[in-house]
Amino acid sequence: MRIGVAGVGIISPIGIEKEEFYKKLLGREKNFNKEGDIYQGHGKDLFSSRVSNSDKEKIKRAIKNSEKYSMVEQFAIYASVKALMDACISIESLRKSRVLIIMGSGDSQSDSFDCAMEKNKIYHTISSDRIAEVLSEYLDINAEAFCVHTACASSLTAIDLALKYMKDGQYDIGIVGGVDCFSKLNYAGFSTIRAISKMGCTPFAVNRDGITIGEGAGVLVLQNVDKIKNPYCEIIGAGTSCDAYHLVRCNQEGPIRAIEQMIKNYHINVDDIELVISHGTGTQLNDVNESAVINATYSSNVMVCSVKGTIGHLMGASGGVAAVLAAMIYKYHSIPAESSENLVDPKCNVNLIVAPKEIFNLKITVCHAFGFGGNNAVVAFKGI
Repeated sequence: MRIGVAGVGIISPIGIEKEEFYKKLLGREKNFNKEGDIYQGHGKDLFSSRVSNSDKEKIKRAIKNSEKYSMVEQFAIYASVKALMDACISIESLRKSRVLIIMGSGDSQSDSFDCAMEKNKIYHTISSDRIAEVLSEYLDINAEAFCVHTACASSLTAIDLALKYMKDGQYDIGIVGGVDCFSKLNYAGFSTIRAISKMGCTPFAVNRDGITIGEGAGVLVLQNVDKIKNPYCEIIGAGTSCDAYHLVRCNQEGPIRAIEQMIKNYHINVDDIELVISHGTGTQLNDVNESAVINATYSSNVMVCSVKGTIGHLMGASGGVAAVLAAMIYKYHSIPAESSENLVDPKCNVNLIVAPKEIFNLKITVCHAFGFGGNNAVVAFKGI
């Protein structure tokens, strides 16, 4: 069975509607702001990329009884409902279908705890393991619902699992992707290991100095291609690995294994892979390692798209947002550029897109997501 993307939903620091998100991404309109002390001695004057307060208010107003839900649950509900609307799938249709919900997330239970402490209110759950279950309850459907937690690879791991289940014909509709909210604990942790940029994330640039922590959600609605009236694209393969190389440091072996697994298991011609939406965190070591992975596994002229310099690193949601972007590129035919005006580091040596690029008849796009603990996931998309 061929699985296609029927609808998308997005929450990002630059917008919570797909058209706004895409337009601002192409225009390189970032929303980076300096933080104060998250905890004493942690994070002052370092940049973050948060969803605006006005957009958070819009999200709350759009959700029935929003006060019942922590912010991360609100993000998941809003993005998923938008994706279902985009796919023209009603709640009645969901109730008549076999529905799969898989949500990837990173440190979102810390956000739930922060919400509880700030409002002096204990939510029905402090565990991010229940995000998918909460979504199923909100939609009032009987779905198979679970979460995956593979750090920054969580969203693409969720899509990998959904693809396997749906290609086997076990489900009719998949609601999959990832969600993460800004977490004080997460921010302080990255500050402690000095991984947060002092000037704002500039992936693959000579003077890059770290990540910019963000928040958001990226959700896809998946169906049999033959059931979709106006599909965005087809998901043609995925691969995951856990190399367990180091708690926080990356290497090349694990990502290469995930890519080779995808190519082999789904019979993908590597020469047809024309675009990589990179993980591109903006740290010195990660960008060099990912560049080596790209050069070791793809053709020499593969294009590389990097967007964390515009939206920041959305943690467990980053792969879901990259997947939404991949789908939108197939529908709207423009690839956003890396946001920095700085020179590309020659140590990276990749064909980085540095100006927005219009493209038609794009063959295969692969999204990368590589996380702490050696968690790696890749997903391949193709136009229909």
